[in-house]
Amino acid sequence: IVAIGAVNLMMGALDARPGGITDALGIPLQQIARVSRDAPQSLSADQRTFITQLFDGTSPEQIGELYNPWSLAPINGYGEGPASNQFIRENPGRFIRGWFDIGRQHFQTFLVSFLQGGLGIGIQDNRTSQFLLLTGLSNTA
Repeated sequence: IVAIGAVNLMMGALDARPGGITDALGIPLQQIARVSRDAPQSLSADQRTFITQLFDGTSPEQIGELYNPWSLAPINGYGEGPASNQFIRENPGRFIRGWFDIGRQHFQTFLVSFLQGGLGIGIQDNRTSQFLLLTGLSNTA
């Protein structure tokens, strides 16, 4: 109870606002953005439509250009980037199915994105030779 009160007091004192759902889903959004950067040509028409809806009309290629492996801010912008809180809130099942469908096709890219962005594990990252230093897992899409 004291912790909750302290958080509420600090949020009021700092004029802080709670994050949106895109803040909570940062890792899945990063995974989708990484596939959009590394392999947009491999996305099906349905996957492309899903990404465009998820990112408020922004194409997979544009999301790929915004992707930064170390920061969610370019695609989320702390609620002001192209990631759509409204789309996720209104279509949670579509979000989960779309994320799973892309992840099933690009498992290695999703894994590397999680390890790099979610855990900060060092990964050599260039478009022609990506690999996970700790395991040697190839990251070709």
